[in-house]
Amino acid sequence: MLYLKTLDAPPVYLKTVRATSLYLTPSFNTYFTVLPKGQTVELLGIGPRQLQIRGRMSSGPAQGWVSRADCTPVPDDLIRQLLEQKQKSERLDSAMARKEVILGMTTEQVRKVLGRPTDVTHIQEEGREVEVWTYYSFRTVPVTENYPDGNGVWQTRSYTTKVRTGSKTLYFKDDALARIEDKQENENLPVPAPYGYPGSPYGYGGGSGYPYPQKSPFTPTPSPTPTPAPAPTPKPPSRILRTNSWSP
Repeated sequence: MLYLKTLDAPPVYLKTVRATSLYLTPSFNTYFTVLPKGQTVELLGIGPRQLQIRGRMSSGPAQGWVSRADCTPVPDDLIRQLLEQKQKSERLDSAMARKEVILGMTTEQVRKVLGRPTDVTHIQEEGREVEVWTYYSFRTVPVTENYPDGNGVWQTRSYTTKVRTGSKTLYFKDDALARIEDKQENENLPVPAPYGYPGSPYGYGGGSGYPYPQKSPFTPTPSPTPTPAPAPTPKPPSRILRTNSWSP
């Protein structure tokens, strides 16, 4: 069945070509009334051999199902558009159920899937205003390091740090998602190595040497920082109109 209201279709009107029986069910099991020939009716739904319509009887409005043969033909272009819209709607509903964003989604649908974006920017592209949403992804990595305390004795400490691993940028035109850009950062991010100390298995002499010297000449070297991701491929120039940001 194709229901015009659920597919956001504009109102469509037909005429009865003969006196027609109106039923309350699409299977024509429950008779309701008779509509006269030539009455203008509003089309509500389309089935294989039936139409859901809204007309009038002597006592007031009447809504139900009639045979397609009893009304003027439904335009083929309308049926094709409704079928395309139904397929699109089913595709969007399926993506939302999977918590996935796809082209054609509205800003409201994307917000339901991903939540509020970290950054919102308005730019100008080809004479049109484009709304740009950016989401950042992070990963928590453990860090273990050894360090000399104030007495020159080596201590160990562990903690976690949050590292940005990528971003998803969404471009909306006329409130419809037109482009998606995914960017990965630090894909092979290693766990930072602990600082070495004299005689440690981490370097500076190797082995497991005790006792430690009271004042070590070794200067700990900080763990390497992640290599920045390569710069994105340049795109046609865009003019930034305004920007809003939130903390992740």
